[in-house]
Amino acid sequence: MKSIVVLLLAALIFDYSEAGIPVRWCVYTADEQAKCAELVAQVAALGYTRHTLTCVRQTDALECMNAIGKVNPTADLMRLDSGLAYYAAQLYTMRPVLAENYGLSNRGGTGGRQVDYPTAVLVRAGSAVRIDNMHRMKLCSSGVGTAEGWTVPLARLIQQLKTIPVQQCNSVVLSVANYFSQMCLPGAMNSLFNNFGSNPDKACSICRDTGDGSKFCKLSDNYAGNDGALRCMTQKLADIAFLRLDELVQYANDTGTDLAAYELLCSDGSRQPVSASGCSWANVPSAMVVASIRTNAETIQEYRIFLKWLVANFGPSGTSAWRLFDSSKYATRNLMFSDQTQLFYDSADDSSPDKKDIRSIYNWLGPAYLELHDQTNYCPLGAIRWCVLSAYELAKCERMKLAFSAKNLKPSINCVQGRALSNAWSTSRWAWPISSL
Repeated sequence: MKSIVVLLLAALIFDYSEAGIPVRWCVYTADEQAKCAELVAQVAALGYTRHTLTCVRQTDALECMNAIGKVNPTADLMRLDSGLAYYAAQLYTMRPVLAENYGLSNRGGTGGRQVDYPTAVLVRAGSAVRIDNMHRMKLCSSGVGTAEGWTVPLARLIQQLKTIPVQQCNSVVLSVANYFSQMCLPGAMNSLFNNFGSNPDKACSICRDTGDGSKFCKLSDNYAGNDGALRCMTQKLADIAFLRLDELVQYANDTGTDLAAYELLCSDGSRQPVSASGCSWANVPSAMVVASIRTNAETIQEYRIFLKWLVANFGPSGTSAWRLFDSSKYATRNLMFSDQTQLFYDSADDSSPDKKDIRSIYNWLGPAYLELHDQTNYCPLGAIRWCVLSAYELAKCERMKLAFSAKNLKPSINCVQGRALSNAWSTSRWAWPISSL
């Protein structure tokens, strides 16, 4: 009997290895699915069998996060920009596998790694748009929650410059929607960014879905992503676009767009040509390929081996004519990966003294970006002291404090215990007994 069990286990292992280690890649647009399917065919054409790539379709990036992060995952990997990766870490404690590298090697120095990119605010040349007069103008963003289309510009406009007034704490979309006249904020209606269900329809007033409507105002909308925000501008639907700076020239080359018709609005209020390099609102860490935190170390290493094999064969210097980081044959750019990518960054391959830490998403983002994220969620109330009158109320208040903190809700709560209601009024900003709420 024991020998039969051993034979069955051996057979299972053999069948698994014959099929290849599964790699289920999550995509969320028709073009991305088409490119993924073509990649599957290209891998098969080379006779590669160590890993078996399949493509899993979802409606947008947030649905892909759920497909990977849930208890019984239906996908294994996806690519996320740094902004959305923050939420992948927060909601699903997902982890990075490798990061995009826009340089030519995995080491620092001239011609070496480039694992960040600049962000920009694009306006029309000669327009009257200034940082202090954006009120009631039209806006296109690459997406709510993205680094370049959301976190960086809004940290500056909401918290640092106080240009956009906070209408309601914990509802950034509402504040933005009330400030601008019309806009496309892809992802604005997702519950992740719509805590109270109060985001107005005008947050999606410029958005567009040329299909069956399932993509409308999602992160797969026709005007989502950097190319979508640029398309929104070139079709003269918006006065302002929040996007990635180094996408502009490539987009113009691909579409024949006249860059002289546009300018960069710098964070100090000045204007510069699109070709300028000194007008970034902030540099943010590069996008990354992410997986579930429950994925074991051996499988993560297999994913890295597969991704590096893809670069060796389909990268800019690959042995195949097909290109992994080129989406020019499709209707949109940056499918599966940024088209700016040259190779993947793995800190294990970097022996330079300033190598980047990719052990967790938060490590990769770093303190500067995490500070920007906190500034985006600026709440003018800061902190409140909640007075309670008994040990039971104190325990309930502490639980409420933890619940607020877990959801990153503002303002923060400090629980103060008083001996009587009159004492509470003198020591606390909010003195109602918590049990009466």
